Amino acid sequence: MIPKAFLYPQSIFFPDRSLKFFELVETIFVVELPNTKRIIEKHQKRLNLDKLEFLSLRETLKSMAVNLQKLAHELQAFGEYLRYPESFRYFFLHQELFEETYVDLFRERKTLCPLERALLILMLAEMVDSDLWDVTSALKDFEKVWKNLFEERIIYKNPYEETPSPFFRAFEEADTEKLWNLNLRVQALRVILPELNWKGAKDLNTLLITERELLEDLTEGMSLEREELLTEGVCLKVFRESLNPKIGLPSEFNYPSFSQILITY
Repeated sequence: MIPKAFLYPQSIFFPDRSLKFFELVETIFVVELPNTKRIIEKHQKRLNLDKLEFLSLRETLKSMAVNLQKLAHELQAFGEYLRYPESFRYFFLHQELFEETYVDLFRERKTLCPLERALLILMLAEMVDSDLWDVTSALKDFEKVWKNLFEERIIYKNPYEETPSPFFRAFEEADTEKLWNLNLRVQALRVILPELNWKGAKDLNTLLITERELLEDLTEGMSLEREELLTEGVCLKVFRESLNPKIGLPSEFNYPSFSQILITY
């Protein structure tokens, strides 16, 4: 059992395979954005909340993030509207109407500073993750409730047959959940991580990761000391060097020094 670890680079437990970490880590630290606790508590039936600790933003960033919430919601709504060609065409024909609806997007405003831009990226990423997590949870609940009905009454599964039905095997194999825009998240976190309140988390040394692509980027040029398969689909990798330069965290005494990665596939 790993004493403490930090979920990276997401702030909530999507993809669903990240839930495996709860079996192997005593305390999991996550970045606390304005809506993080609310989103996680919505899924409390599937989580052990006693194992969670939140890394809060420093006060100046906390107020900055709260002020950015309206802009983040407008960006999300505007992006969802423009998903369709007809909406895109209507926007170019009647832009003045959108200037009244999405005030923060179209009114004259100064360019966002690096901290504001990084916070906005992480908040939007959390929104996407939250929506995908809701969909994933609903699909899993649907499968759990209706699997017997499909097998027994629709595809007439033989109760003495041990082989899983092709229908559900195909459904499970098609599960390709992954984090979107990894590079943007990583670059945003390089700006934000030094600004978190790491008090009480200085002895952290393990990153929790769900993406193979990210693992490759973080470990390029690193010396692997040992590797251990802790359980099916979860592997611990220990490195000789610190991972701090890779994630943008200063290598100073008042910050944790990460040298391990726990990844779930």
